[in-house]
Amino acid sequence: MKEAKKGLSPDELLTKGLQSGYAGKTERGKSNRGPFVVETSQSEIDGGVYRDEWIAGERTGGGQELVVLADGRKFTRIYGGGMLDQETMDECGITAANVTDYLKTKIQELGEKTRLDKDLEFQTDGYWGYEYRVIDLSASYGKIPLTMGIESIKYKHALIFAHGFILTTVK
Repeated sequence: MKEAKKGLSPDELLTKGLQSGYAGKTERGKSNRGPFVVETSQSEIDGGVYRDEWIAGERTGGGQELVVLADGRKFTRIYGGGMLDQETMDECGITAANVTDYLKTKIQELGEKTRLDKDLEFQTDGYWGYEYRVIDLSASYGKIPLTMGIESIKYKHALIFAHGFILTTVK
């Protein structure tokens, strides 16, 4: 993505918003989207606004991040996915809380290296591993501002979590 004329870039605002919201200490709220009650977090950062709205079940869920930059440009990142069933997690000796704690740690540690438009090689932390891969759409969709990716977490080299992403400019 191109740099904003002033303030943060889209990448920086998405990253800082996610770090302060889902992976941080921003006050969470609830909002209605039609018949759905969604969890929310919102941050005003260096003249821009980041908002995350999500719905989560025991294993899976999804949501949408919305960004308005200081110069008025808008971006959205949509995501969905989740983790293995509890029985399989029990067999691995881990809990859903272990997985989300690891994900939040990686979001804080990796910052702008993930969930955007570049691959991130598999990172190992003892038994744990994190990976983000961009799905190359350039041949199919040309100049349409669309990036798709998938993040995954492995435990003892077994896939236990996956989220798919769509990132685009709102024009």
